[in-house]
Amino acid sequence: MRKLIVLCTALVALQPCFAQVNVAKYHHEQVQFTKAAMYTLGGWAAVNIVTGTLLQHKAEGTKRHFYRGNAYWNIVNLGLASGSLIASNYAKTPSTFTNFLENERTLQQTFLFNTGLDLGYIAAGWALTERGKRKKNEKYEGYGKALLVQGGFLLVFDAVCYTLRSAKNKAFDDQLGAIETAAQSGTQSKQAMPLRIGTTLHF
Repeated sequence: MRKLIVLCTALVALQPCFAQVNVAKYHHEQVQFTKAAMYTLGGWAAVNIVTGTLLQHKAEGTKRHFYRGNAYWNIVNLGLASGSLIASNYAKTPSTFTNFLENERTLQQTFLFNTGLDLGYIAAGWALTERGKRKKNEKYEGYGKALLVQGGFLLVFDAVCYTLRSAKNKAFDDQLGAIETAAQSGTQSKQAMPLRIGTTLHF
């Protein structure tokens, strides 16, 4: 009877060490987020390609080049979104929670890096627009305005994705800290257990 009590006490003491993180669940959520983001980007691209292609034939001057620029730019966006969606279907579940966190930080940093590129697109669009106005070049001005619109959308898109993943990353870091604390507590309990068992069995 006393041996059973000792065994139960040991299991309770070591319970935090047996806690398992559901990595597959977190990975699935990460993949679903990526898919939702790429569907949004792909949808934006498809709308711009269709409307840009149709409207450029009816428009004249600067507007024609604006619509054409939107269509051309979003062929790239559609390709990127399609490639990411295909890759997400083959993404393998990380073997450990630490590996998952590395993937999560990479995803977050990618969105942050893209926001920097987006600012560059906006700056380039503004410069091209102003140059077109100075030189009275409708093509430059139209493409510049298209670049401003596309860069603005991508800036909002990447900033929102980065903010959402940052919040998730903070929650994951907090959980990792809790796991490490539980593991340390379990290790200390495991080290002290032989003395407790030896004392109990002595009687």
